[in-house]
Amino acid sequence: MLRKNDWPADALEAVTACPWCGGSGATLRHAGLADVTFNTAPGRFDMYECATCGAGYLNPRPTRQSIGLAYARYYTHSAAAPPVPESTALARLRRRLANGYRNARYGADARPALAVGAALLKTLPAQLIVLDSYYRFLPRAHGHLLDFGCGNGGFLDIARGLGWRCTGMDFDPGAVDAARRQGHAVIHGGPEALNGIGETFDAVTVSHVLEHMHDPQALLSALFAVLKPGGGIYVETPNFGSICHRHFGRHWRGIEAPRHLAIPAAASLRHALTAAGFTAIILHQRPDVFAPIYKRSAALSEGQDSESPAALARPNPPRQQAREASQSSGMSEYLSVTAQKPSP
Repeated sequence: MLRKNDWPADALEAVTACPWCGGSGATLRHAGLADVTFNTAPGRFDMYECATCGAGYLNPRPTRQSIGLAYARYYTHSAAAPPVPESTALARLRRRLANGYRNARYGADARPALAVGAALLKTLPAQLIVLDSYYRFLPRAHGHLLDFGCGNGGFLDIARGLGWRCTGMDFDPGAVDAARRQGHAVIHGGPEALNGIGETFDAVTVSHVLEHMHDPQALLSALFAVLKPGGGIYVETPNFGSICHRHFGRHWRGIEAPRHLAIPAAASLRHALTAAGFTAIILHQRPDVFAPIYKRSAALSEGQDSESPAALARPNPPRQQAREASQSSGMSEYLSVTAQKPSP
């Protein structure tokens, strides 16, 4: 049985260029990283920072044939958690207002709803971003959606509830089984499974997947190919240039070695999307994720479990850092991006 410090030497490969931009210059940023998040993957790994685009990437890294060792126990194997019941009058009012916005913006049929929520929430950007990111900024017009890296099918449930015809795809057989148990059409496979599909989808979402890929640029190009002209993509990844990474360093929750093979900065993701052919690239603010990532990172910095309820019960982060997180999308903990495939 493999010990914590043992990743098979013949199952590692050298990385000669940045997986995001192709740059060859890099400096060592974090040495000897271990899986301190789920404590399931063996080995210790070095992470370098690209001198060209600012991305972080493991070098050497697990091969495509061996990376499954890092997913022996992973959260996408479980079913999606049910919604938390609303217990107060204020929470119920917020739900009605949010439902009014959902119905007007996304074509949902959420009830009970207050129609005034559609206008009111537009004046509350902090609340609005939570709702829009939940729906991944989908267009109101429904069509055929692909969620690449669908995991247990949580977002497929959401999109199906809006009226989208949904297809999922994932390389993790446990996650595929969980999504299929929820009644979703899910393809088991990686980017190679996209070959020959053609321009099929009106929308593609790929959330917290690209950082797991050996070649994120190739995946974006493959997703571009299966989008209809005028179709849109939603991408979300951790941000190597985030405030919490700058503050906590190797203890930043977004590192998650060795599953996160290559973590982009804002310039990295914009370059890769442009190289794939996408236009109308918009980087969205995500101040809502700062506090939980800060708390989980603080727990890791003290040798504690970042995934426990106790981690999220920690004190709120300093106000100055929270303000910085709300003012610059390039320093957010997540890079949440929408882009389009040009029409003819």
